[in-house]
Amino acid sequence: MDKSKFSAWFQDAESAHNQFVKRAKEAVDFVLPNKQWDRETIDLLDQQKKPHLTINKIFPVVYFLSGYQRQNKFDLAAVQKKAESGMEAKILSECMKGIYDDEDAQYEVSDWFLTGCIKGLSWLGGYVDYEDDPIRGDLKLESLNPYDIYPDPNASKYSFSDGMYLFKKLWMTVDELRANFPKKVDDINATEITASDDIIYGEGDEYRDISDRTLILKHTEKIRVKECWYLKEKPVKYLVDRQTGEAVEFQGSDEEIRNIRAIKSGIIVIPRQKKILCLSTTIGETVLQDIENPIGEINRIPFVPFYAYRIDDNIFGVVDQLMDVQREVNKRRSQALHIVNTMTNNFWMIPESAGLSKDEFLQEASKVGGGVVYKGNQAPQNVGPTGAQGVQIAAYSAEAAEADIKEISGVNADLMGYKEGGKEPGIVLQLRQQQGAVVIEPIMDNFKYSNRILGSLLIDFIQKSGMYSPDEIVNITDAQGHPIEASVSAILNDKTMKKFKVAVSLQKSAPSLRMADFMKLTELVNMGVPIPPEVLIEASDVPMKEKILQAIQAAMQGVPGNANNPGGNPGPQT
Repeated sequence: MDKSKFSAWFQDAESAHNQFVKRAKEAVDFVLPNKQWDRETIDLLDQQKKPHLTINKIFPVVYFLSGYQRQNKFDLAAVQKKAESGMEAKILSECMKGIYDDEDAQYEVSDWFLTGCIKGLSWLGGYVDYEDDPIRGDLKLESLNPYDIYPDPNASKYSFSDGMYLFKKLWMTVDELRANFPKKVDDINATEITASDDIIYGEGDEYRDISDRTLILKHTEKIRVKECWYLKEKPVKYLVDRQTGEAVEFQGSDEEIRNIRAIKSGIIVIPRQKKILCLSTTIGETVLQDIENPIGEINRIPFVPFYAYRIDDNIFGVVDQLMDVQREVNKRRSQALHIVNTMTNNFWMIPESAGLSKDEFLQEASKVGGGVVYKGNQAPQNVGPTGAQGVQIAAYSAEAAEADIKEISGVNADLMGYKEGGKEPGIVLQLRQQQGAVVIEPIMDNFKYSNRILGSLLIDFIQKSGMYSPDEIVNITDAQGHPIEASVSAILNDKTMKKFKVAVSLQKSAPSLRMADFMKLTELVNMGVPIPPEVLIEASDVPMKEKILQAIQAAMQGVPGNANNPGGNPGPQT
């Protein structure tokens, strides 16, 4: 890739990214304990010996949403667009479930959701783990720190499908760089760090800019590495069968196309531009790699966004709308505490004729916070607020602020199923919860859409990345036989246009697709659908299934009127 183009992309992405980071970091501060006051205000209040309380109303709101997601996890399934691909869709669903339902993956998905709720935008990506499979590796999902992701600011679609590039920031030691790019060791050693390329020390967050210095650094120091995932256009040709509508990408010569058309009639050629995924890795101005197809034939940028709220180009999270209310809560509660603390330390007016020692009066009579001696015959006067006034000020707007938090966030009594002032039947509480959930439905709907994008990406990984062998997929399905093997072969060798879409649903967690089907059948039985017991057993994964089926069959043969025993068995007479 042209260096000037690369540099221009990063400048555009960094400019938009810095605005996002500034807002997101402030949102994070309002979730963390004791970070809602700025340092300057704290110093001023400390000088005035006034309290600065943090009554964190935002934390429970955010983590309620996180808990809601963890208790209402999505299931992903491939759905066929063509009737003949039913078996293939089921196999892909099993593979997706194996990736998505992994314990580590579920944690990463929940972190992906929580990060998006707080910061407004979060990203999920994948990496290859070679621990158990040193040859092909295993796909693992990873929630990425959005501070390290610099997306194309010109992308307008939620799915980022119209984004042409995305930068990912990594921190690597010199030894790691040399190990990962052995052919570039000399270039790595000669690279100079400019003012725009940071060095991070250890695992901390301290940065500094270095000028005119090579990368001969200490082992504990890490250098910023920029990965640029980008798409470029490439002309391709598709052979389309007029009779079936099947389209196949073809990269052969024009002469080969003529030979194909001579053999089979009804073939037309459609030229198109195809996107090719590329990966460029750099440190400073040194390009360590710039390659096409870094993950097989996948032709999309392999990162999935989740937006809590997104209106045009404006991105914001749950916290953004609550910060002003939270500031008011903190200030009013701090002011109320200060008033309560000083309520008895009032300001007194002391006449000279009183014959009192000012110091003694202040110390013994009232422990006042201040006083003056004035000329006149009036008795000492208390000119500060009364106790009743102090109590009123302490309680001022507490209930209003509480209501504001719930109204703005949507996490209200309805959603939590809580009703003040009395008890309600369970069905009423459930209906109230459903009504309350409507308020946060846009967030959950966005997350559902992000999961659908993720499912589509997982299908691409299974079909196009080369990470999955036929035997591995057959083992995942836990089934054998020619139909399974033929379908697996069709999945991995399919060069036609996409014929699968992803369905996302809220379902009870199940270890396999077979078990999920069994749970659906049991729900139908509970609804009164007359499903025979042997069908349930056949769909289950219970041990000794064959013996149970034999026992059911034997029992049914002894039932009067049974088709296998029309006469029936009257059984013992009493």
